[in-house]
Amino acid sequence: MSSRSGSDCAVLHGRVSAETVLCGPGLERLYAAVSGKQLRGPEIDEAAWRGEPDAVHTHALFTRWLGRVAGNLALIAGARGGVYLAGGILPRWGARFDAVTFRRAFEDKAPYSAWLSAIPTFVITHPQPGLLGLAVLAHAAGMSAVADTIVASATPPGRGGIGIVRISGPETRSIGAGVLGQLPAPRHAAVAVILGWRRPD
Repeated sequence: MSSRSGSDCAVLHGRVSAETVLCGPGLERLYAAVSGKQLRGPEIDEAAWRGEPDAVHTHALFTRWLGRVAGNLALIAGARGGVYLAGGILPRWGARFDAVTFRRAFEDKAPYSAWLSAIPTFVITHPQPGLLGLAVLAHAAGMSAVADTIVASATPPGRGGIGIVRISGPETRSIGAGVLGQLPAPRHAAVAVILGWRRPD
């Protein structure tokens, strides 16, 4: 990240990478550089909401620099479909996130400002976007949540009064009936003789 204004120069000394600043610990480093004090991220946010000048300035710098970096990445990737901002900071800020400052920095890249202005930007608020995306991909590919049947011991090695065997997957009922002769009703326990496994007819 390079300095482009007096306020940048007052904070940035030497080479500073985007990864060092635009993250949770980076917000705390930025506040320490601005104020000379140490606060945790949520404490910085609370101070900013109260109007504490150093915290407000920290949020403004973070927002502007995030816009610059996101605009750079959009140019590099040719992200005409949109830029999606993930992580814990922006959802925590919610409606207090200064989208106007972010967009101004995002688009401030002459001679590509018009090109960037057509790219939408979004804040991801889902708590587990990675898992949600994988589920969507699996569904689109026609994959079931469990493709294989697993039979495995769930008890540590050694002697004991109880042994647990876990069975999961599409063949669970078939294997269970083959070992026990008859499956118990759902949510019920039953005493049964364990048989040598055979596939039920």
